[in-house]
Amino acid sequence: MISDIVGVRRAGESITQPASFILRNVTKRYGEISALAGVDVVVASGRMTGLLGPNGAGKSTLMAIAAGVLESTSGDVVKAPGLSVGYLPQQDNVYPMLTARENLRFVARAQGLPRRGIGPAVDEALAGVHLHDRADERASTFSGGMRRRLGFAAALIGDPAVLLLDEPTAGVDPQARALLLDLVRAQVERGKAVLYSTHLLAEIESYADDLYVLHKGAVLAHENVPDLLRSYARRTIFVTVDGDAAPLCAVLRLEPDTTVTAAPRTAGVERVRVTTSADRAYAVGRILSAAAFTASRVVDVESLEPNLESVFLRITGREVRD
Repeated sequence: MISDIVGVRRAGESITQPASFILRNVTKRYGEISALAGVDVVVASGRMTGLLGPNGAGKSTLMAIAAGVLESTSGDVVKAPGLSVGYLPQQDNVYPMLTARENLRFVARAQGLPRRGIGPAVDEALAGVHLHDRADERASTFSGGMRRRLGFAAALIGDPAVLLLDEPTAGVDPQARALLLDLVRAQVERGKAVLYSTHLLAEIESYADDLYVLHKGAVLAHENVPDLLRSYARRTIFVTVDGDAAPLCAVLRLEPDTTVTAAPRTAGVERVRVTTSADRAYAVGRILSAAAFTASRVVDVESLEPNLESVFLRITGREVRD
């Protein structure tokens, strides 16, 4: 029985929940290549835990180990005895020559569902992903979004307590993506523990309760999104100066953890870009104080709110991955 109690922080509150599923110090090596280097992840009931990382970060490897379809080099997958797990791999896992119903019946039999329970379980899964009216059509006739929904339905067979979803919206259109995300959130609201891997920042920023940033096989950050923004984000402020901005730039460069660049003067004004980790009120106050000190004529101040993309690039770098 898992006895670990995990403190999960939301913005402005502190709560504790029992952990449903734990990956502890998981490593995976292929010869001299390390795909995972001691990864720890906790997935709690009633929460969507995001696994965010660029291509090649090790997300799919970790998901496959969590699902039990790939063996780790070392480390543990810890779960309560009898805890059921549903898995949606990154690649399509449906048989194209079988109908949607036949695909799900096959999964149900493979999971050992009692014969009398297979029909109702399949019908419930098909209805849950809005494919009940296409149940007896071959999967080969389905669009990419429909195949992804069918794969999601397969993960739901048996009503598992934990869902492992590896890039569930990969290669689907916006309508199918929105539906899949709604389906995932509905499972979270039912109390499921969901581990959701993606490289799509908007999905994590809008839906994840908890976030792990994976890079080159290691977890570089673990916080909820608001806390991650506070910890890593850098704010960008554009200051428009009437006349010469050089004195203002010189003073602002003395501020800690601040970078300042100025665009060439156009129509008598210069636009200065200030990047800082300070909060907005403090940063703007320092800019206006520096402007007063240097007698610079500030005509406009524009502050851009930090977002998850800037945080992600700061943590993982800008190197292009294949």
